[in-house]
Amino acid sequence: MDISEIKIRKDADEVISSEAVPGLLMNRLLLVGIASAFLCQVVLLILVGWQNRDLLSHTDGIFYMRIASYYAMGNFDLAISGYWGPLYSWLIVPFLGFVEKPLYAARIVMGLSAVVFLFGCVSILRNLELQPWGVIAGTWISALASVAWSVESNNPDLLMSGLMGLAIGRVLSPRWLRSRSTQVVAGTLWATAYFAKGVAFPLAITVICALAALWGISRTVEKKIIIQSTATTIAIFLIVSSVWISVLSFKYHRLVISTSGRINHTIVGPSDKERYHPDFYAFIVPEKGRISVCEDLSNMPYHYWSPFDNLEYAKHQMKLIYFNAEKVIKHLLGFSSMGLGFISIILGLIICYPSRQNWAVQRWRWTGVIVLILCAIYLPVYAVDQRYYYPSFPFLVAASIGLVVWFTPQSRQGFNLPRLIGIGFVIIGFVIPASAALERSFEMTGKKLMSIQAYDLAKKLEAKGLQGTVAGGSTEGLHVAFCMNQPWYGSGAKPIAATYKGSNANLIIIHRKPPLVGELDHDSAFVNLDSLLFDSAEQANKSPLKVYELIPANPDQQ
Repeated sequence: MDISEIKIRKDADEVISSEAVPGLLMNRLLLVGIASAFLCQVVLLILVGWQNRDLLSHTDGIFYMRIASYYAMGNFDLAISGYWGPLYSWLIVPFLGFVEKPLYAARIVMGLSAVVFLFGCVSILRNLELQPWGVIAGTWISALASVAWSVESNNPDLLMSGLMGLAIGRVLSPRWLRSRSTQVVAGTLWATAYFAKGVAFPLAITVICALAALWGISRTVEKKIIIQSTATTIAIFLIVSSVWISVLSFKYHRLVISTSGRINHTIVGPSDKERYHPDFYAFIVPEKGRISVCEDLSNMPYHYWSPFDNLEYAKHQMKLIYFNAEKVIKHLLGFSSMGLGFISIILGLIICYPSRQNWAVQRWRWTGVIVLILCAIYLPVYAVDQRYYYPSFPFLVAASIGLVVWFTPQSRQGFNLPRLIGIGFVIIGFVIPASAALERSFEMTGKKLMSIQAYDLAKKLEAKGLQGTVAGGSTEGLHVAFCMNQPWYGSGAKPIAATYKGSNANLIIIHRKPPLVGELDHDSAFVNLDSLLFDSAEQANKSPLKVYELIPANPDQQ
C-alpha cells in the first residue's frame, strides 16, 4: 500500500468520524432528555400517589378492586366479567398482600399505568420521525400530563392508552414492513390493550388497517409486503385476544368480545324508557359474594335499543352523534391552551393537501387520521369523559411539533429563531393545562375529602358492630359498603323515606341535607345513628354523610 492510498483512507476516516460525532452526540442528548423525563415522572408519581393514596376518584375503581380480590381468592366465577377488562385487576392482585388498603394497590397500578403511557408516547413520537428536540419536548409534556391523570381516575384508560401507543408505535416503524418479530409484538400489544378495555378490540383492527393504507399511500412499498404485515399483525392480535374471548364466551354461553359497548350505547338512548344503569333507579340485591351488581352488568335488565328500530330512534342517534362530536372536540381542545393540538391536526390535513410525497416526508400528518379513528368510535355511545381520549394526546403533541417544523424551514445559518419560538409556544401550550391539573393533584379536593370521610365512617360503623347491607348515598354509599365488605343495594329512584323503606337494607346512607334528613328523623322506621357514631352533635354535623338503621316492617324480613 503506497503513501497516497494511506492518506486517502485517513482523510475518508476523518470525514466519516466528523459526520458521526454530531449524530452520536444528538443520540446521547436524546437518551438523556428522555431518561430525565422518566426520572422526573417517577418522582412526581411517588409524591402525587402518596398525597392521593386515599382518593377514590371514580366508582369504577371499586369494581376493579373487587374483581382483583376475587382473582386473589381464586373465585373466578365472580372475577370474570364481560363489562370490565381484566388486566387492571390482574395488576392489582400482587400488591393486595403488601398494602393496608386495596385502594393503595390500585394507586400503585395507576402510577405504573402512567409509566406505560409515557413509554407509549415516546414510541409514537420517535416513530413519527420527529426531530430529537421534538421527541424530548413531547416526552416531557406527556410525562407531566400523565402524572396528573394518574390520580384523576381509578380505571384502566391510562394503561390502555399506553399499550395502544406502544402498539401503534410498532406499526408506525419502518421495521414493521419487513420484520416478522415487530409484527408479532405489535399484535400482542394490541391484544394486551384489549385485555385492559374492550374498546381496544375494534380500534386495533381499524387503526392497523388505516396505518397500512397510509403506508401504501406514502411509500413505494409493494402492496404484497403491506398486506402480509397487516395480516400477520391482525392474526397475532386475534390469536392472543381469543384467550379472553373464549373465557367470556364460555361464561355467557354466546360469542362475547365485550359487553361494555352495547351497554354504553343503551344508557344514552331515547328517554321513552329508563335506560340508565338499573342500580341508579332501583334497589337490587347483588349476587352472593359481590357488593354490587355493577361488578358485572352484562346480564342486567337494560332496555336496549337500536337506531334501526324506528325513525325516532334514528333521529335520536343522529342527535347523539352531533352532541358527542361537540364533546369530543371540547376534550381535544382542552388538552392544550387555545386548542393548539386539535388545530394542528386539522391544519395538517387541510393545508397544502397532503400529496403522496407529503405523506411520506411529513409523517406528522398521519396523526389526524389516527385521532379521527380513536375518537369516532365513541360518537354513537357514551362519550362524556376526557379519559376516553388519552390515546389521542401524543398525536396532538406530535402534530403541533410537526406543524412548527413545517412552518419554519431550516435556514443555512444553523440558528432558527422562528422554530425556537414555535417550539416554545407548543411547550407552553401543553404545559399550562398539565401543570394546572398537576397542581390540583396536591390540593385537598372535595372528592379526596369525601373518600377519607367515607372510609372513616365505615370504620366507625364496624367499631360499633353496625355492619349490614347498605343502600343510598350514591358514590359515597357504595364506598362505605366497599370499605365494610358489605353488599350495596343501590341508590333508588328518589331519595325519600318511602323509597328507602322498600330497599330491605340494614343501613341507609344519605347526604346530610334537608329536607330528607328531617323526613327520616321523624319516621319511626329509621333510627338515627349519629349519637352512636359521633361524640357530639357538632362533630356529627361536620360529616357530610348521615347513617340510619332501617327497622323492617316484618321482623323476619332480614
